[in-house]
Amino acid sequence: MKKYLNQQDMKDRNSTNVFRLIRKQGPLTRRQIEAETGLSWGAVSNVTARLLELGYVRERRDADAAQTASAQMVAGRTPIYLEADDETYFVIGLDLNGAGLRAVRMNLCGEVVDTVTAPACHGDRETLLQATRDLMRAILDGADGKRVLCVGVAIQGEVDAQNGISIRFPRCRGWHDVPLATILEEEFGLPTFLEHDPNCTLFAHSAPSGLDEAILLRIDSGIGMAVMMNGRIFERLGAFELGHTCVRPQGALCACGSRGCLELYASMTGLSERAGVPFDELADRARHGDADTVAYFREMAECLALATVNAARLLNVRTVVLCGDMLEMRDLFYDRLIAESTRLARDFRLSFSVTDVANAALGGAMIALERYSLHLEG
Repeated sequence: MKKYLNQQDMKDRNSTNVFRLIRKQGPLTRRQIEAETGLSWGAVSNVTARLLELGYVRERRDADAAQTASAQMVAGRTPIYLEADDETYFVIGLDLNGAGLRAVRMNLCGEVVDTVTAPACHGDRETLLQATRDLMRAILDGADGKRVLCVGVAIQGEVDAQNGISIRFPRCRGWHDVPLATILEEEFGLPTFLEHDPNCTLFAHSAPSGLDEAILLRIDSGIGMAVMMNGRIFERLGAFELGHTCVRPQGALCACGSRGCLELYASMTGLSERAGVPFDELADRARHGDADTVAYFREMAECLALATVNAARLLNVRTVVLCGDMLEMRDLFYDRLIAESTRLARDFRLSFSVTDVANAALGGAMIALERYSLHLEG
């Protein structure tokens, strides 16, 4: 790992920071960019000239831009504003999850302009790979000849994001150490970046709100976790596998080989396997008041509360964001989850909220654009 930054690293970082600022806060003048970033006028001029040359940003001189930017007009002059080009370049985001597949096409302003979905398709390695290729073709077909810069893939399971390898995809036969980024790059000719799906969801959720500390749990066919502290999402291979922490020491045997894993007691797949019935039927029985079935969701809330409070205390993070298909059944467990978490946390007060699981594909696209823009000077 690099221990220093050379001149090219600094140029890359400056380009990334300026491009990010224009995308998030534009239209902006060069003077505003200089003030916001602390870069010299020369550095701002060089970076913005490169962005204009690439076509990623464009200039505006109209009064609307001035009003949007909330800047004072200079007497006798019309300021030149820079904004991201939202019409020419796009980024693809994919979400590969046991609950279903989703693709989005995002413009450089972070707006989703097209969406394609497909049912869950992960019985074995080749089936999932083919479904991913089909999803890519479907979302690219709608690009209408526009230029796609890169692809971001949010994927369930264990992920080596640095090397673009999906190490494990739950319950997918033969899926081991799949170089998914390379496979997609070779087939579609686009730079491709892999990321753990909860990280992508949290990245997309936090971007518009300015949230800088949170734990996110994605609860559907499995349980995924992401952690943001000081405005940065923590990444470490194999870290934050909350679904395979023990909540019942003498509990049921998990597919991972351990007993009492949270995933068995709080995921849709785990509940279905333990009850011996399809999850939809299990939820329907609970909604009709079947006592035995209601008990599964009561235990789910208790186990999830225990794991969440332990994680929050360990990391000293008080904001918890939930997402995933399980939240469509929140009437069966959410109130008890909050009550049990409050009881366990006591004075360590937690704040819970719910976000849209569809944000994983958007977050994948946003993270891909961040990584792609690291080399704008190249």
